[in-house]
Amino acid sequence: RELEHNPIDLTLAGTREEIIVPIIERLSASENFDMLVVVVGASGVARPRLVADPLIACAQRPGAKPIF
Repeated sequence: RELEHNPIDLTLAGTREEIIVPIIERLSASENFDMLVVVVGASGVARPRLVADPLIACAQRPGAKPIF
């Protein structure tokens, strides 16, 4: 699927690390984006660490774009 547009809706699939990390890595490598804004919906509220931990890990990598 093409990731060079926004928004990118991950819905429930995005709560899995093996889904969200490669997407964030690809977006961070793209010259088309300056930062990433992540909105966690109801599916992530019940288990926020499922989304937060991969986002924190990706944000701490060298050369990572800002993640809000």
